[in-house]
Amino acid sequence: MQIKNPSAGMGMSTQELMQEIRDRKNEIYDKARKGELEERFQIGSQSYTVKEWERLLDVFDASQDKFKALLEEKLEQQKAAQRGESRHDN
Repeated sequence: MQIKNPSAGMGMSTQELMQEIRDRKNEIYDKARKGELEERFQIGSQSYTVKEWERLLDVFDASQDKFKALLEEKLEQQKAAQRGESRHDN
C-alpha cells in the first residue's frame, strides 16, 4: 500500500485517521470486486505491476537501442577518420 500523503496523519484525530483507513479499505475492496487489482512485485526498493514493469522495460530497451546506434555511428566515424576518410566526403 502506498500512502498518498505521508504527512496527512500528522495532526489528525484518531477518528479522522480511522475514517481514512476505512476509506482506503473500501477503495481496495471496490477495486478487488471489479477485478482492477494487479499483483505487485518488489524489485529493489520499488514495486511494480506487470504492466508497469513491461512499460519500464520498453523504455529501457528503446534507450539501449538508441545508445547502441549512436555508439555504432561513433565507431564508424572513428574508423573513417583512421583511414583518412570523412564520412561526409563525396
